Amino acid sequence: MWIEGKYIGAFDDVNILSSILFELEGLDPEIVDGEVFAGLACRDIYEIIKTQDNCSGDKYYFTPGEAFDDFSIVVYAQGGNFNFIWKLHSNPYFEYLEYSKDIQSAQVSVIEFRRAVLSFGKILKNNY
Repeated sequence: MWIEGKYIGAFDDVNILSSILFELEGLDPEIVDGEVFAGLACRDIYEIIKTQDNCSGDKYYFTPGEAFDDFSIVVYAQGGNFNFIWKLHSNPYFEYLEYSKDIQSAQVSVIEFRRAVLSFGKILKNNY
């Protein structure tokens, strides 16, 4: 998955694309509403969501499929955008040359995200 020129996921992993599509289609800005995070830095948001005693943080975890298992990904919606924050695990299964080990973030408008997911779904349905 590419967002703002950054990729998340393994190119070498075998993927069940319909499962990934299902997870992408299920991303709902009302469920992952992040207005509570307004004004906070990405690192702080990531840490708040990942805190073990934060039971409500589970709704922000994003696990679209096996190709993303080497990453810890959270997503929230704010201001008409999906905001993704992720980090490559310290001991990934696959090799990611020159991939940052720090927390990264990117955003995409909900409208553009839905267009891309719809297009992805049409391609899958036409080819399988």
